[in-house]
Amino acid sequence: IEHPDFEDYFSSKLKIFGKSRYGVVNMDADFADRILKESKVCEKVLTFSTKNPEADVYGYEIQKDGHETVFMVIAASILLEIPKEYMHSGLLRARSSGRMELYGSADKNLIAVVDYAHNKLSFEKLFSSIKDEYPDYNIVSIFGCPGKKAFIRRRDLGTVAGQYAKKVYLTAEDPGYEPVEQISKEIAQYVEAQNCPYAMIEDRGEAIKAAMDEAEGKTIFLITGKGNETRQKYGCEYLDCKSDTQYVKEYLAEYDKKHQ
Repeated sequence: IEHPDFEDYFSSKLKIFGKSRYGVVNMDADFADRILKESKVCEKVLTFSTKNPEADVYGYEIQKDGHETVFMVIAASILLEIPKEYMHSGLLRARSSGRMELYGSADKNLIAVVDYAHNKLSFEKLFSSIKDEYPDYNIVSIFGCPGKKAFIRRRDLGTVAGQYAKKVYLTAEDPGYEPVEQISKEIAQYVEAQNCPYAMIEDRGEAIKAAMDEAEGKTIFLITGKGNETRQKYGCEYLDCKSDTQYVKEYLAEYDKKHQ
């Protein structure tokens, strides 16, 4: 079941404040004023920002250091009165499995980003931020769309990927009862409309491997939709499979071994 439009999605998200004791609001977010207004039902609200020094928690000196992002402070744990030294220790080790996970080859020619992005908004944010952060890398996109649902995504994702990527690899992403080839062909017409080349490879592992094997020069791979999931839906069954993260680690290790 999909939200019919952004307003329905957004208003549904705002209802979470009504079930929460604490609220944490990003002052830099779109519609921040509306979010703040809805958050007032919480017992206590904390704001954070990387642009507005008047926020309760202000992040500054944010910069790239190799593949890492370094910053001075952003924390929600203040509301829970967690000591700052514990916040620091936790942030050093914090990982969100399948969410913006970044892996690179030893020679830094290949970078792979595994993420759950699966709609127009998340795609645009991901592709535009990657283009800004890695201007000297070609972007290669690997993704698919689910079967028998959210049909408008096929147009939106195909268009966005086609605008940013040097090449797109279309693959399986919980096709259910719909043939993967049919889904891929629908997406492909929008990729092609952006004058972007594409390939259709049903097996996700094979698609990721082909993308890495065929890459030329410094390349960043955006592997989206499945994150760290280890099942693929075909028909009414969920079949076990390797996660995108596992595929990436395996193929980058092979690449490193060949280029020692």
